[in-house]
Amino acid sequence: PLLQRWFSHSTHKNADNPYFLYAASNVGSMLALFTYPFITEPFLGLDQQSLLWSVLYGLLIFMIALSGFSIVQNMSKSAEKERAVEKITFVGAEVTLKQRLYWLLMAFVPSSLMLGVTTYITTDIASVPLLWIIPLALYVGTFIIVFANRQILSQKFIERAFIIGLSVLVSFNFFAVDMIIFAKVFLHIAVFFIISLACHKHLVDARPNAERLTEFYFFMSLGGVLGGIFNALLAPVLFTYTWEYSIIMILSAFLVAPILLKKEIEENKIFRGSLYIVSFAIFIALIIYHLYINADANNLVLSLVMAGLLLFNYDRRVAFAAMVTIILFLSPLHTFGSNFAKGDEVFIKRNFFGTIKVVDTEDTRNLFHGTTLHGMQFKDKEKALSPVAYYNVKTSIGEAFTHFTENNFKQNVAILGLGTGGLACYDAPGRHFDFYEIDQDMTDLSEELKLFTYLDECGNDYDVIMGDARLKIDEKEDKLYDLIIADAFSSDNIPVHLVTREAMQIYASKLKDDGVILFHISNRYIDLRPVLSTIANDLGFTMLHKLSKATEKEVREEKIFPTRGVLIAKNKDVIEPMKEKGWTEFEEENDASYLWTDNYANILNAFILVRGIKGKKIN
Repeated sequence: PLLQRWFSHSTHKNADNPYFLYAASNVGSMLALFTYPFITEPFLGLDQQSLLWSVLYGLLIFMIALSGFSIVQNMSKSAEKERAVEKITFVGAEVTLKQRLYWLLMAFVPSSLMLGVTTYITTDIASVPLLWIIPLALYVGTFIIVFANRQILSQKFIERAFIIGLSVLVSFNFFAVDMIIFAKVFLHIAVFFIISLACHKHLVDARPNAERLTEFYFFMSLGGVLGGIFNALLAPVLFTYTWEYSIIMILSAFLVAPILLKKEIEENKIFRGSLYIVSFAIFIALIIYHLYINADANNLVLSLVMAGLLLFNYDRRVAFAAMVTIILFLSPLHTFGSNFAKGDEVFIKRNFFGTIKVVDTEDTRNLFHGTTLHGMQFKDKEKALSPVAYYNVKTSIGEAFTHFTENNFKQNVAILGLGTGGLACYDAPGRHFDFYEIDQDMTDLSEELKLFTYLDECGNDYDVIMGDARLKIDEKEDKLYDLIIADAFSSDNIPVHLVTREAMQIYASKLKDDGVILFHISNRYIDLRPVLSTIANDLGFTMLHKLSKATEKEVREEKIFPTRGVLIAKNKDVIEPMKEKGWTEFEEENDASYLWTDNYANILNAFILVRGIKGKKIN
């Protein structure tokens, strides 16, 4: 805003309208957003990044000072132009309270929606790492488009796209049309993009002259901040589900209703009014049919008919928005795509870390965090204390634990990540478990609510230590543990600070001389084997790994999941016997890009897709 204000005092031909510079600044934001994970982070450590940032910031200060000096020099030359600028009016000679609230609201909706769609697609559809970059990039991109000097998309096109996109989205959601994950993600992101584009276009059309430029950006930024506060701080407290996403969609239906598309038809008003009534009656009939007659219908045709009814009312602001409101109230967007957690919902809670959901199926009780299954327990009392999923005795994790138990060692155990507490059932006389957990609600599921009974009934002595696992375990005395199990790497958000060289050094210091670190690294998208292998070799430790597979019958009936485990030991003789059970050394040549430290991490290189492109062996 400062530079744009100065620019308005210059003798430049576009000084009367400096807002196009905001497009340039957002191009810079876009470049930073995409270059950081793909260029900056992979090639520069934090120290180097800090140095580069400091140099560039110094250059920025110099250029700002130079710009200020240039403006002072040209003040007398632009005095006459300044007086002319004052006479230019964009939205009115005076900025009113209504105008300011309009700026605030039009900035609030896209900001909230950007966070809402990000939470939704990463929680209910696909928990893919770095997926959040796409909505953020599109959000920034809308500013570039609407603030540019040359408008490439007309208001009429934007409004038509908005009406079509929102109509299809809510209709498909209501009738639960089965779609592939890519199509779901694309539909939601596309509608978010169009709504953001429409709101920001309205902002540009309502901008004041250059004299009120700073005030305009202040209210626009304040709207963005309030959108963030609503989603990040208020919504998790107010709503168990992601209701904020549907609420902002409804609000957008009222705000971004057709303006240029409105039809003022003087003739046949009675006939057209009758058609509106008929369309609304058919709309209500479809809802009644789906809710009370054929609730299990998954009909694409019905969805298209519903979308058509919405489109028919495109030129009636209240009617269109009311229909959208009814649909999203009866079938909010968080009910779409939640097939990962079908069953009887026993418990659900949102907090800072996301949404915890406990679901009962016919034979198991399941714990979900977002789309990630974090554990389960058999409901049958005879099987209830048998570890399942990734911790079954037939998995690589269960196999390692069983080996240590049968050989009468590994009695003092630390586990980073509680989950359902299933590992507590690998009992042995005198064994003690320290569970490190950062989420109090996760602990309450086992200790207070007793929804999972492993901790309570398996018989081992245990403590749950709340806080960041790395910080808390560092407070323990050295050479305390026989076995440390790191189990926090199954979701899309890898806690990098738990898998760096410095973290490994902390774990090693807490191990006895014959101690072992067991990593559970089953993940749909990220392969941590080369990272752990490189760090282990750098520290002079030995590493073995194994992927235990499972047949469809074992997954379905015995709840045994394919599991990838990694063993790391200071004394290689301790884990050498595991080779007889199929555990092998990691054969891939170590690469410096996998030596993750507190100063450097290259997450992109660990993506399974990227490793596959490079021809690396994944299985």
